[in-house]
Amino acid sequence: MIIGVTHDQDGRVIQRLSVSTKVSIGLPPNGDRNHPTKLDHFVFPAEEEVGQPSWVEVDPELTEHYGDECRKLHIMLIDDDIENVFPSCYAWWTATERKCWGDGTSATRRTAERPGGQPWTTCGSGCPELTAGQCKPGGDLRFVLADFPRLGSVCRIHTCSYRSIRQIHSALQEIQTFTGVAWPASPQANGSPGGGHVL
Repeated sequence: MIIGVTHDQDGRVIQRLSVSTKVSIGLPPNGDRNHPTKLDHFVFPAEEEVGQPSWVEVDPELTEHYGDECRKLHIMLIDDDIENVFPSCYAWWTATERKCWGDGTSATRRTAERPGGQPWTTCGSGCPELTAGQCKPGGDLRFVLADFPRLGSVCRIHTCSYRSIRQIHSALQEIQTFTGVAWPASPQANGSPGGGHVL
């Protein structure tokens, strides 16, 4: 046990798993299409660049396992803490890095003086980058595919939609209310027409 590395100050285990699998319900801009395209089913991107999705291929193993038009996934949530299962924040991405990120009240911003980041008090409704559309909300639902687990890693589905972030966070809170502190063994993520996804 190493406090601050494997466990926190209260002795609770710190779990940090890499993301090995991504799930999407849309296609990125490609060729003559300069905007994302919504789908009514899940796809499994093979790769993604930092900040902006630009994958053009799908994961062959997952596509073969789930089919070309998968609309339902059995998943397992591996933590009782919603912030670990569904971390969310405002973030301003450039082509090469996450320039600024915050919770709507305070933020951390990379500057020429502090490339590693410094406290930034303007976040949320007063942020000019948010108003200009450079900064956007984002949430990552992290889970394990129940019938296609990959040891030591998790699966991720990302959304920048205010509505989806509210719905997913509310659904996770509802699960906790109904079950106490333990997650159900196998919730389902559903692909719905129009690109929505719910638990």
